[in-house]
Amino acid sequence: MSARSGGAKVAGMRTVTRDVVLGVCAVSLALLACKKDKSSSPGVEATGSPRGGSVTVTGDQGSIKLQGGAEGGTVSVEVDGGKVELGNSGGDCKAGQPCVCSAMGNCTKSCAGAGCEFTATGMGNTTFKCPDGKCTAKSTAIGNVTLDCKGGGCTLECSGTGNCTLTGCTSGCKVKCKGVGTCNCATGC
Repeated sequence: MSARSGGAKVAGMRTVTRDVVLGVCAVSLALLACKKDKSSSPGVEATGSPRGGSVTVTGDQGSIKLQGGAEGGTVSVEVDGGKVELGNSGGDCKAGQPCVCSAMGNCTKSCAGAGCEFTATGMGNTTFKCPDGKCTAKSTAIGNVTLDCKGGGCTLECSGTGNCTLTGCTSGCKVKCKGVGTCNCATGC
């Protein structure tokens, strides 16, 4: 997949962009919503903006919403209130605010300041960066989790299925491991 084209190319085949995939999904979902009960009046709503867009398909049994162009190029699928994000994500976090990686894909979050509370619940590899220290990271994720704590005084708790690693710690760091994978602390623990 090319970051520039936003699509995947297989030898001898055309490039398929995210917009084409969303369009095909929207039409497919609309047909599925209409199939169950011909007497219901399902609806399809499409919105767009320079930063992304969404398609909502409503049928007699509920609704499905596909949204593209979110942070990090993710696509989210929302079904009657439940939401799943697909794709890589990232961003900055501040102490006192939720800082969560919950998507199906790789995630990188950085703490702007000290004392962030990171949470990993998704499926994919997760990297948390804490340059000023005193951060905590808790993981129940399926995938590897890394907490890079250059400022020291960080805690990493893992009960997921991947490997957990605390790196860059100068001193005062702790690792607690309850999951299936291994836990490592290279320095400062």
